[in-house]
Amino acid sequence: MKRVFIALASIFFPLKSHAIINGEELKSVSDGFVVAVQMKYVEDGAVVFKKGTAFAVQRKKLITAGHNVFYINDPANIEIILSAIPCWGENLCQEKRIKVSRKIVHPQFEIGFPKPPEYDLAILELDEELPAFIKTISVDAGQNLPVENFSIRGFGLKEGNGSLSDFRLRSFTYNEKSLKSFSEQKKSLSQREGGFCGGDSCAPLILESWDGRLSAIGVAIHTTKNTNGNYDCQTEGVFSYLPFFKDWLDKNL
Repeated sequence: MKRVFIALASIFFPLKSHAIINGEELKSVSDGFVVAVQMKYVEDGAVVFKKGTAFAVQRKKLITAGHNVFYINDPANIEIILSAIPCWGENLCQEKRIKVSRKIVHPQFEIGFPKPPEYDLAILELDEELPAFIKTISVDAGQNLPVENFSIRGFGLKEGNGSLSDFRLRSFTYNEKSLKSFSEQKKSLSQREGGFCGGDSCAPLILESWDGRLSAIGVAIHTTKNTNGNYDCQTEGVFSYLPFFKDWLDKNL
């Protein structure tokens, strides 16, 4: 199953893997709601670490994508890292980390290989509460707010190549003011000028209203095919649309 996940990532994010295209680097996680997620497992006798993004909606609960964590059997092998420049792998930097005590993957989640995943959403419950410098974001109000802009925040590279230390918290603001309907459970935005590409898959799609209010309205899950039939990070970014999942979220948050 882990190999299926790796193969899926190479198909959906083939060009600039793990990059936030044209993204801006953020210097701190303080007063933000986005955190790094690290998954640990053993494959062929070697310890493997996978990187991802999650965002806080309660003091002990976060949202991420189902494909980020579904293959991890023991939630204790998932931890969040409270740094904008994480020391990935073993905690040699002695930065603040919190273990996950429970993961809840949407019951209708399908990896869909080689097609994009469906019902791609998961909730992470932490061993302890987040420190006060990490804020939470609402997932309730987004569809009813007037849109000023959409943005994403997640952990990725500035470009397609880079070292592990370059895998940092970055953000990108879209020009579009309205979401496109991709399917009943998904919405999309054009990424011709930038967006997510693998590294910040699982990042929140943030709606900022005219009065400055923020709401998480989606979770980055995959891109779309270009005219040659290949998945391309600068075509459309597709998001699990959180208002569609309201009943499930209300039940599990």
